[in-house]
Amino acid sequence: MTNLRYEGAWTNTTFGSFGAAHVGVVLDAPNATITFDLDGFVFGASDPAVIVVPGTIDQGILHLDSKGVPTYGDIVGTMNLVTGDTLIDVSNVPNPRIKHLQLTGSVTRKIDLQYTVDFPDPPSATNPAKGVLVADLVPQLQIISAQQSNGDLIVTWTGGKPPYQIQTRPDFSPASWQNFGATTSSTTAHIPASNSKRLFVRVAGQ
Repeated sequence: MTNLRYEGAWTNTTFGSFGAAHVGVVLDAPNATITFDLDGFVFGASDPAVIVVPGTIDQGILHLDSKGVPTYGDIVGTMNLVTGDTLIDVSNVPNPRIKHLQLTGSVTRKIDLQYTVDFPDPPSATNPAKGVLVADLVPQLQIISAQQSNGDLIVTWTGGKPPYQIQTRPDFSPASWQNFGATTSSTTAHIPASNSKRLFVRVAGQ
């Protein structure tokens, strides 16, 4: 299974509106899931809720076909998992001011999509409206070093997104994880020597 997270922003270059974009892609062939969390005034309305769009993978192509998605309507599209070529069509949008939305571009280690929004009104300088959605892949969080120094355990990691939270536990019980200290933007933590014979450590990011 592949779990990817992207962080970036969308910008309507016609009207000047914008907002943060958080996108998650989970690939577990033959199934897939894309999570969209777009902040700001999407379609000129309030900040929409997070949506989860299921998909299927066939011969290296991710297919989307979801009906009645809140805020967005019907979402149909394809994403080539080799080349990144992406085409997504959004129709039957619940907002009567929106007729159709199309996104084209690529999704690889970076999301680089251009979009057009068609309105029911006659074509004009602002119909269709145009914009972009650009987001970078967030490197997966990985502990790269755990060394003892003067009785302390020094843990170093890369990837993820701060703030980070160090957690420890003395055994294999999943319920025994405990936060160690406050959250931090550092990528190194010093953990004092424990009376326990063994100590498990993990790092959680955003």
